[in-house]
Amino acid sequence: MLSYILSEGDHRLNHVEDWAGKMPVTLSNGLGAQVRALDFSDDRLALLLDHLAKDNEWEQFESRLNDSVLRVYDLKAERVRIDTTTAKSYVVDVTEGGLFQFGHSKDHRPDLAQVKISLSTMDPLGIPVTTTVVSGNCADDPLYIPEIKKVQANLGRPGVLYIGDSKMGSLETRAYVAHTQDYYLCPLSAVQVPQAELARLLEPVWEQKQKLSTQKNGKRWPKASCMK
Repeated sequence: MLSYILSEGDHRLNHVEDWAGKMPVTLSNGLGAQVRALDFSDDRLALLLDHLAKDNEWEQFESRLNDSVLRVYDLKAERVRIDTTTAKSYVVDVTEGGLFQFGHSKDHRPDLAQVKISLSTMDPLGIPVTTTVVSGNCADDPLYIPEIKKVQANLGRPGVLYIGDSKMGSLETRAYVAHTQDYYLCPLSAVQVPQAELARLLEPVWEQKQKLSTQKNGKRWPKASCMK
């Protein structure tokens, strides 16, 4: 179904069966099993989406997909970027407890209900690692630790550098990353580090009394590209 959406630019389920009927050999070889056009009917695809909509099933699928991508392309996941965004909708009936809620709109449309999406990607390729969709009125700060936990479960190794914006700089998030033997790179707000304190901490560096190091405890820090 993802191949159909990407190649045809169309997300309608009832068009996939005809598309699949034109390439049964390609799909069978790609999926490693004999398939028919009927296997891609809208009813069966809807059942599949219902199955993947469950958190446990989706996370298992996501983990297996990442294992395959990392293995096939021999990717070294040393740096992961995490950020959140919103997706607005023209949903009319907003129900309590539903995903579509009114909240701070990054699209500058507070009149429209939205969902919030937390996404982690491998830097610098931008390959998605994990995705979480939550209600549109959720705050950003509490989303980082759960997303990092999902990434850690997918990658299965410590020493990863997590890169994010100032909302990732909460003490709880940074403490969790350090506790799990990973690293973080994010700007700290003026509330956490006032300008005077920042100047005091950096003074030995500016006066060349303290050298900057790319190593910690004898291990080299993962290189990170510049953040705007």
